[in-house]
Amino acid sequence: MSAYRRGDITLVHAEATEFLRELPAACLSLVVTDPPWNTGGVRRGANGCAYDDALPVADYEALMTTFFEETFRVIEPSGTLAVWADYRFIPYLAVWGDRVWGAQRRVGEIIVESLLGNPGKARWPVKHSTILLFARTPDRQRFDHAALPDVPRRPGGAVRRESNGKAYSYGTEKKAASVLSATLSNTDPQRVGYPDQKPEWVYETLIRAFTLPGALVADPFAGSGTCGAACESTGRACLLADRSSQAIETVTKRLRLTEV
Repeated sequence: MSAYRRGDITLVHAEATEFLRELPAACLSLVVTDPPWNTGGVRRGANGCAYDDALPVADYEALMTTFFEETFRVIEPSGTLAVWADYRFIPYLAVWGDRVWGAQRRVGEIIVESLLGNPGKARWPVKHSTILLFARTPDRQRFDHAALPDVPRRPGGAVRRESNGKAYSYGTEKKAASVLSATLSNTDPQRVGYPDQKPEWVYETLIRAFTLPGALVADPFAGSGTCGAACESTGRACLLADRSSQAIETVTKRLRLTEV
């Protein structure tokens, strides 16, 4: 497995489960990843990068089950697993994850709404994806609510209420809950042309919410390297892996990594 590095960011050219098997137990504070969604076609980016995103269901189940087994082993007791996918297989991933982790360790989900592109009129539009959250030990999970972004309150703005002679003001904003609106426009400077690139701020939010500065975070399906960029901006160490040569080329250029 060839490796590339700069500072606290390391990228390995390897298949995800092979990469995870090489890690010691309980070494990671967070695994946050955007694995193949198994959309049934080829995913293409703006710079010529592409990958085949069509596996037989049995093969996809085998891949993701092994992924869940290995992440359960390598995440520390207070750590978190965040897995991003869309409507096609998110129910399957929840079930496969529950089989390995136990349903009691699946502690929530985040709906990520995208405003990019024309939703179409042929059927009910699907303009969101989902991040499943698993806690290695739910009652010990590290979590910082203050890291969540502020979002506008429902129409009506500031709310004032009287209680026991005291006035309470709720303001015009509140902390986000289980729905985020996250769109990476086609002209955003973050864009590197890789298929299905996600906004850095979503990864930064997850990293700040579930880890402390200096923690070790991993993304075994590195893709465009967004997790590495988010770790660098938040002061965390990062381990990345991808089996695609195009992904390796994209990430090394984006994060200025050199082979070691």
